[in-house]
Amino acid sequence: MHRSLVYVDGLVVGYLVLSGLILVPEVGRGGVYAWTLAAHLVVAVGIAGLWRRPPRSSLGQSVRETYPLFLLLVLYLEVDLLVQVLHTPPGYDALVRSWDAALFGGHPHDGLALWLEGRLWRELFHLLYVSYYLLLIGSYLGVWGAAPDRLPRFVFVVTGMFVSFLAVFIAFPVAGPLPQPDVSQMTSGWFPQLVAWIYVPFRMDGIATGAFPSSHVGMSVGIACLLAPRRWTWRALLWGLVGGIAVSTPYGRFHYAIDAGAGLVAGALLYLLWTTVYTRLQKRRAAVARPAGSPGQR
Repeated sequence: MHRSLVYVDGLVVGYLVLSGLILVPEVGRGGVYAWTLAAHLVVAVGIAGLWRRPPRSSLGQSVRETYPLFLLLVLYLEVDLLVQVLHTPPGYDALVRSWDAALFGGHPHDGLALWLEGRLWRELFHLLYVSYYLLLIGSYLGVWGAAPDRLPRFVFVVTGMFVSFLAVFIAFPVAGPLPQPDVSQMTSGWFPQLVAWIYVPFRMDGIATGAFPSSHVGMSVGIACLLAPRRWTWRALLWGLVGGIAVSTPYGRFHYAIDAGAGLVAGALLYLLWTTVYTRLQKRRAAVARPAGSPGQR
């Protein structure tokens, strides 16, 4: 199984190297820039080493097949650092807010929670927002444990989509309605408090990017397409969850409404892109592996 993830390794190493190049001019400042660049190099070299050495134990095999999930979640936390190197605040919020107003005739994130007010709605939509993490982690581990033959494609597409969103966030920083989540976020209720806890890593300096398009929504679309349950009831529940996540993002003021809409479109397009790339890589690999004179060759 370890060689089936070599394409994923290439994606991760490529992202680590390219994003690390952003930090090179800042190394002289030391501190977090130097440590982050060093971590990129160490992890990239370590992953490259996996191409030559198969795991020697079941624990090593498990780590080998699940590391992308946990590494990508960590990489998300450093995006603001990379943005601060490339951009001078503020980012492009004013532009995206103008798009939001033009498309919706206002800003739905300002009024949705007032329209659907009350403890029950707050709990429901914050639960839906948190459910994205359960969907991402649960689907990954579920495919890994129950359908290992589907794992290479699943991980490659998820990884490709995730790094694509990270690249957009770095190039086009949009903070969204919550630049200071500890101040402006709803915290009355159990699930709102849970979301506030999730935002702890962003509280020191606020949020610089990650709003447009919504990766919550886009990744949920990609995962729903990848899972594609056969029973219509499961399909309906899964896509209902995707819709609920999309509504929860402006409800909790985590995103502008246009971020959620763009996430739906970006999720579908990135899913098609990375599944196409995976299919072509597989065909190329099969062609290289096909012995001379085998059927299909002239």
